[in-house]
Amino acid sequence: MSVFDQLQALGIEGHPFFVGDGFAKVFRIPADRRIGQHSHKVGHTGMLILGSVRLKIGSSVFEYTAPATIYLEAHVAHEIESITPALWACVWPNADGAITETDFDKMVIE
Repeated sequence: MSVFDQLQALGIEGHPFFVGDGFAKVFRIPADRRIGQHSHKVGHTGMLILGSVRLKIGSSVFEYTAPATIYLEAHVAHEIESITPALWACVWPNADGAITETDFDKMVIE
């Protein structure tokens, strides 16, 4: 079962978008849900588009209310917990076209 199948079982929907030289995965997160601790092979930007979340990075916890943009370093564990219903996007450069919809979870989630 992929990471996204696991999230969908929690009611968290993720949708991929390819635009120009970039890739985004946009998540609709109901209130009081958690995208558990994980890290990525490539640093990326997290964008809180709507709502409020708690973002745990290492042992630090931050609260954000939209709009917010946060850079997440490669190989640094983090987790996202929604305080209210939230719309969150993970955005990566994809100039070389290495990220595809079918292999996203293998390529960027450790």
